[in-house]
Amino acid sequence: MVFQCLAHTVEWEANRWRRLDDIHRLRNHFDYGDIIDVSEAQVETTIADAQALLDDVLHLFPALESE
Repeated sequence: MVFQCLAHTVEWEANRWRRLDDIHRLRNHFDYGDIIDVSEAQVETTIADAQALLDDVLHLFPALESE
């Protein structure tokens, strides 16, 4: 649900927030003891998506940058 809200809060299209949702699901599997194989490309994409999200949030709410 949190990632779906990105469509409304920072106007992210589904393909962008779904990548974060997918990796979050993988993390949940790991937390419950499942063996998960995450590629280096998935890690790099997740880092880039997280940075893009931070950039978009700071652009929409510039006052947050000074906190």
